[in-house]
This record gives sequence, structure tokens and C-alpha cells, in this order.
Amino acid sequence: MQNQAGWLGVRLVIQSQNVKIQAGLQKG
Repeated sequence: MQNQAGWLGVRLVIQSQNVKIQAGLQKG
């Protein structure tokens, strides 16, 4: 279960990074 929790944290970090990238692209 510990591994699953770590995987969830990694996914959250990647998701937040994607949001930042998309926001930057929209700004131009």
C-alpha cells in the first residue's frame, strides 16, 4: 500500500506540472 501512495504522489506532481505547462502555452 505504501508503494501505491507514492505512485499517487508522483501522479499528482506530474498532473500539476502538466497544468502549469498548459497554462504557459495558453499565455503564449
